[in-house]
Amino acid sequence: MAKSGGKRSKQQERLLYLQQHRDVLERVSQHCVNRVLCEQPPDPYASLLDKLSEHTKAGVRFGRVNFWPSGSEEVCCEVVAWARGIELSAHRAVLPRELVASGLRALGGDGLEENAAASLVAADLSSRLCDLVCEVQITDFPKVHQALCSVFGAVEEPPASE
Repeated sequence: MAKSGGKRSKQQERLLYLQQHRDVLERVSQHCVNRVLCEQPPDPYASLLDKLSEHTKAGVRFGRVNFWPSGSEEVCCEVVAWARGIELSAHRAVLPRELVASGLRALGGDGLEENAAASLVAADLSSRLCDLVCEVQITDFPKVHQALCSVFGAVEEPPASE
């Protein structure tokens, strides 16, 4: 009998939560989806995430950037974000080892030979970028730009958002 009482209690909690938040959740989510549909961005999911993050108290923040070798010729990259305590994989990419190693050497990548192994390239990237934007709001482009400049040097300012 204790189980059914626990079930009822959970159902009551869910019903109460729904009563408290339903109107706002429906209004905000519909507004965000409509904005994405009107704008028709190339990546609608990223745009929807951006629009929803405008309505969170804590926002969506970068967690870390992970790098690991994928075979001998590629380096994998994953951008991890946090939204209200939940870890999200915000983006994944596979990067050509040779191109990444070339860029790192240009930045003074100590010990990176022209044919450096993918594991060495991934380790160098991790040491430079892993915690670079940790705790920065995903939509705080000036802070992201500043963090990138701290590693890569001064770069052209991003265009002002409209």
